[in-house]
Amino acid sequence: FCEFFNCLSHSRFNRRSRQLLQLIYQIRQEMNKKVDLKKIYFYGFKVHAIVSDDGYILDYVVTKASVHDARETVELLENTHPSNYYLLGDEGYLGKELHQQLKQMGYELWTSYRKNMTEAKKHNNHQLMAIRRTIESGFSLLTYYNAENNRARSL
Repeated sequence: FCEFFNCLSHSRFNRRSRQLLQLIYQIRQEMNKKVDLKKIYFYGFKVHAIVSDDGYILDYVVTKASVHDARETVELLENTHPSNYYLLGDEGYLGKELHQQLKQMGYELWTSYRKNMTEAKKHNNHQLMAIRRTIESGFSLLTYYNAENNRARSL
């Protein structure tokens, strides 16, 4: 942070960015009042990322919102070659085909089961779920900075 933000520490950078959120929100509200929403079309996208267990983003790809999570998994793994062969994913990665494909590559994919699935209580490991929460907290920063709201009007 010091190198990129003129000698700011990580915590000081976070405090300053939080102070700006209200101003950014007010600017966005004023700009939205001036836009005629009847003639605007918006395009959705999705970010697929591979993240280390301490929250560092190793690689990512941005796709159309309609692309299934599992389609990008193999390419991300081939680009990063993570040293840990145990992968954690959310429910979007459930599926026998992906599990088999990753097993052939030497990876073991763990996804939490949905509550209504058989053997969910036995399969859902609390330590692995805690690691997932750590990783998800990094992604929650994107929501904090309003990155989920997209105003792109062209591809």
